[in-house]
Amino acid sequence: MRKKGVIVVRGKIASIGSYFIMLSIVLLGLPLQVYAHIASVQTVGIATSGTLLWMNDQALDARMRDMQNLGATWIRVEFNWTMIQPTSPSAYSWSLYDRVVRVAGVHHLKVLATLDYTPKWAQEPRCACLMCTHIIF
Repeated sequence: MRKKGVIVVRGKIASIGSYFIMLSIVLLGLPLQVYAHIASVQTVGIATSGTLLWMNDQALDARMRDMQNLGATWIRVEFNWTMIQPTSPSAYSWSLYDRVVRVAGVHHLKVLATLDYTPKWAQEPRCACLMCTHIIF
């Protein structure tokens, strides 16, 4: 049984979106660079580092403006779980991240948050000795 939204082209599975792009290349006869540009215009993103969290308001605003001017519509930000919930599952500290998300929104940048690093209280005891649990700034 074939899954909905999937097309088989020459024995290989392709999504309907990729099949449509292939079909439009054949029908319109435009150079591949044009299609690459069209496909990437709305999906440009920049992976940021944790330095955004520690910038003052003026520097953060300038960095976000620079990313927006480069054509980015997305930024990837590491959300450090050990900073958000350092001591227990019931205590949260979102203030650094709230600020970055708010300023990103002002510059029409969407945020792809990646949750990284496990706080000591949430680690499997057998695994705690295998990784660094302390972050030095």
